[in-house]
Amino acid sequence: MNFENACILVQLDNNETEWFNLNDYSTYEDLLEDYLSNPLRLYGYPYVVDYEDVHSHFIEKNQLNPEFFEVLEVYNKLTVRDQPAYIIWLNNDPSVWSEEAFYESYRGEWESMLDFAMHMMHECHTIPEFLERYIDYEKFADDLSYDYWEEEGYIFGNY
Repeated sequence: MNFENACILVQLDNNETEWFNLNDYSTYEDLLEDYLSNPLRLYGYPYVVDYEDVHSHFIEKNQLNPEFFEVLEVYNKLTVRDQPAYIIWLNNDPSVWSEEAFYESYRGEWESMLDFAMHMMHECHTIPEFLERYIDYEKFADDLSYDYWEEEGYIFGNY
């Protein structure tokens, strides 16, 4: 999914179709108004026959779920740095898409789960330097993978 290129192909009369770039609209109502203004429209709503860069969760019975525009609004409110992480997180479970849920799950960008594990250990505990070599950070990273998941360097909580 890529919000910049999100579009739907809508069925019109006489087997004609038209692509609608979803970034041209702020709300579902704006899209619906544009669609209904087309004299070749076939239905009272945009009947979707194809789509690009829209998660299938947002296409139900050949209709675009109006919730898509709420998700797009959340995406546009995020920092440019957090937007790629939001897309990855959203692709994992598009049924939960709020900004609050994202930030509750998102733990940042890391080189690896091992780097994240080392950060977590030092964040939670003061470890004397002489004990550092006795800690199995790789095992700790493996254990953390039960509570966190990583994709493309972004770490998220499993909750």
